[in-house]
Amino acid sequence: MNGSIGKIFEDWLRKNFPDRFEKVWNQICSFHGGTVNDSQFGRRMRGEGNIADSIHQLFHVSKKKYFANRTAPAYDLTKFRKGGNLSLF
Repeated sequence: MNGSIGKIFEDWLRKNFPDRFEKVWNQICSFHGGTVNDSQFGRRMRGEGNIADSIHQLFHVSKKKYFANRTAPAYDLTKFRKGGNLSLF
């Protein structure tokens, strides 16, 4: 988790799931070598350790099982305007 998101999530988790807080918090910390946040680009979204490896393997097995003979639809670039969509706001 990046920046102050870790503190916000910790507070939410502690208030809403006090019985599971320690287990969940320790698993999150184990993704990045004992810390909750890792601001190094490229490493922050991946994680390390056994749980991160299990999630990675589960993703690839599920992708192979459910999306083996499928392709992503083509991008519809007509929905975007050159220079941005700032006029939406």
